[in-house]
Amino acid sequence: MEVAGVLLCLAAAVLAWGLLRVWDAWERMKSQEQAGLPGGGSRALLVTAHPDDEAMFFAPTILGLARLGHQLSLLCFSAGDYYNQGEIRKKELLQSCDVLGIPSSSVTIIDNRDFPDNPAVRWDPGRVADVLLRHIELNGIDLVVTFDAGGVSGHSNHVALYAAARTLCAEGKLPKGCKVLALQSVNRLRKYISLLDLPCSLLLACDAIFVLTHQEVAQAQMLQLQKDKCRPQAVNSHLHTPSVKGGAQPATPKSQLTPRGEASFSATQGRAAGKRASLLGPQPCVHHHLPRGRDPSENQDLQNCVPVAHPSVLQ
Repeated sequence: MEVAGVLLCLAAAVLAWGLLRVWDAWERMKSQEQAGLPGGGSRALLVTAHPDDEAMFFAPTILGLARLGHQLSLLCFSAGDYYNQGEIRKKELLQSCDVLGIPSSSVTIIDNRDFPDNPAVRWDPGRVADVLLRHIELNGIDLVVTFDAGGVSGHSNHVALYAAARTLCAEGKLPKGCKVLALQSVNRLRKYISLLDLPCSLLLACDAIFVLTHQEVAQAQMLQLQKDKCRPQAVNSHLHTPSVKGGAQPATPKSQLTPRGEASFSATQGRAAGKRASLLGPQPCVHHHLPRGRDPSENQDLQNCVPVAHPSVLQ
């Protein structure tokens, strides 16, 4: 009986501790400044490596930031042509962004041989950093969201984006006030155990920024339907993220924004939680075209670029 009493007290203490952490998270959600995010109306840039990264990994974060009033844009560093489906995947990206609330005029796709969609090719972090910094400066970006050092799946293209963002932070090249959030990679066990990960997610809720509403979850679930319209018989991309039963939700099982410049989110039981990302670390949105093969850092025409009504594709 004494042992049972001790175990019961221990369980009650753990439960109380977990509830306090969850309560603290909800209190923090009331103020995005307290959560480490810039205020509403700030310009947030999602930086991805391939079309569909935004849906598979960042959908809850995008929707959460949109609800907080951030102006969202996307910079994709490749056309996703690994399986010679670049044109199809560009179309998918536009449709995905439309569902997520990112206008096509705020989508920039880089189609440059320096950044091939190939996990066996390591992108030069310096070149990536040059392009990223120029885009940040030209568009007055206040918040950058991208992958962390693990790249979720370990994909070298994902990792290169983190290396570039980290370099810009370490060298103090980012504009004053610009913050970087990086998607937190989780181990394979947590990634695929679905509801069994719920207790762990609750205990880590002290870093939560927002929890998606049912309406936002339904909005994210439309992404797979959009993809099916583009290529109904096409095989999923090489990222190999398992689809949710029913084929309606193309999101990675978890994703939370965490403190120390990392981010991830969770789509458990139709609800996605953004966790506070670690901070690694202002003019109208403009886009530009770059001749194929040119070094982005050497392009002198970027100062005179103008907005376009379609997604920019850097050649």
